[in-house]
Amino acid sequence: MNKVKQLIYKYDFNIKKSLGQNFLVDNNLIKKLISLMDLNNNNNIIELGTGFGSITYPIAEIVNKVITFEIDKHIYEILVKENDSNNITFINKDILEIDFNEIKNLDNLVIVGNLPYYISSEILKKLILDDVDVNIYLMLQKEVVLKLLENNYNANYKAISVLIQSLFDCKVLLDVSPACFFPKPNVDSSFVRLYRKNIKINRKEYLNFIKIIFENRRKTLNNNLKKYYDKDKIDKIYYDLGLSCYIRVEQLDVKTIIKIYEVLNED
Repeated sequence: MNKVKQLIYKYDFNIKKSLGQNFLVDNNLIKKLISLMDLNNNNNIIELGTGFGSITYPIAEIVNKVITFEIDKHIYEILVKENDSNNITFINKDILEIDFNEIKNLDNLVIVGNLPYYISSEILKKLILDDVDVNIYLMLQKEVVLKLLENNYNANYKAISVLIQSLFDCKVLLDVSPACFFPKPNVDSSFVRLYRKNIKINRKEYLNFIKIIFENRRKTLNNNLKKYYDKDKIDKIYYDLGLSCYIRVEQLDVKTIIKIYEVLNED
C-alpha cells in the first residue's frame, strides 16, 4: 500500500474537500515528476502544500533542504510525528500567508507545489506580487493551465493568462490522470514549469493595470482605460500602436498589452 494511504488509514484521517485535498499516490509518476525537475544536492526547496509528503520525502533525499508548508493542522502533526529526515522543515501555515520575500533568497531555490485547485489562481498572483525569481514547478488543474497558455481572440483568454505569459515562460511538462491521486479528483491535471522572464516591470502596478483592462471585456479598451488614465496618454497609445478605437482587450496579444502599459506609465 502507498505510504499516503497507510498514513490516512493509520491515523483515521478525514479528507477535507473544502481544502481541495487530493494526494499523489502513484509512485512511478512521483519518480517521473522529480526527474523532470532535474534537482541536485545544491538545491533548496520551498514546497507549497505538503500533503502526506509523497513528493517531500523523495525530494529530500536529493536536495540540501526542504521547507514545506501545510495548512491542515492534523496532517502537520502527523508529518512531524512520522518524520525521520533531518533536512525537512514542516510549517503549519496557509500558503497565501507566506512572505516569500523572507525566503526567496535561499541559494539555488526551487519552488514546488501540488496546488489546491480552488485557490491556484490566487497563489499564482501571490508568486507574481512577491517577485519570486526562481524556477517554479506546479501541479495544476489542466483547465487552469489551458487558461494560462491561452491566446488572444479566445474565450479563455483571461487576466491570469496575460499576467503569467507576461512574466514567465510557462511549459507543460506532463499531463496527469485523476487515477494518480487519492481520492481521485473529477478533473485532469498538468505539471508545469514556470521560468521568470527577464522583464523589468512593477508587478503590483502591472497587476492593477491588467485588472483595469479586463474589468469589462464587452467594452472597448478605450472605455476601460478612460476611467483611470489621462486622455492624452490613451490617444498616444492608439496613435503609436496603430490600434482601432473599437478594439477590445481580448483581441490584444501579450506583447501589445505590455507596450500599452509602458506607454501609460511613461514619465
